[in-house]
Amino acid sequence: MIVVHIEDVFLESLEIRKDICKRKLTIKESLMVDDKRKRSVGMKTIGEVHIHSDENGMITLCCDRCGARFKVEADYLNEEYSGELYCPICGMANDLQSFYPREIIEEAKKIAMMEAEEIIASAFKGINSKYIKVKQKPIKHVDREISIKENDYDMQIVTVSCCNKKISLHAIDITAGFYCPYCGRIEK
Repeated sequence: MIVVHIEDVFLESLEIRKDICKRKLTIKESLMVDDKRKRSVGMKTIGEVHIHSDENGMITLCCDRCGARFKVEADYLNEEYSGELYCPICGMANDLQSFYPREIIEEAKKIAMMEAEEIIASAFKGINSKYIKVKQKPIKHVDREISIKENDYDMQIVTVSCCNKKISLHAIDITAGFYCPYCGRIEK
């Protein structure tokens, strides 16, 4: 399982955790905000999206450029990930944040919007006077801890020869040739 923590600066700083076989593995990805600035600004986690791996220990990712879905080993994301992944279809490299599936981004947006509405509501709370009247709509509350289970997208598991790691792709992508998401080399 991987847990995406949504910070109060929407998706700028992510912490991903995985808990498999009762051992806790953690990696931190600071994309735009380093830990010192995060502490000084006082950012806090406002929600979590839990991504459960499938029975093969794979996590679904989606390229934000070409829209291709693929799966990589959850162990790699927790133990070896160093800041860059490659889309196996278009071959473009990017950070992990760019490969989160749409479901995760949509859930994170809901949590961030609810937090923004609460901040705005608290800022205007008690400002009523005889010259200014503030009316607020009720805030639509969203669960701050969301669990996403892996869907089987009819993919086949392939071991890339260059890195000796498993990925899952659609059969047509395997036939056409693909890039290794771990190192970027082309596989045929």
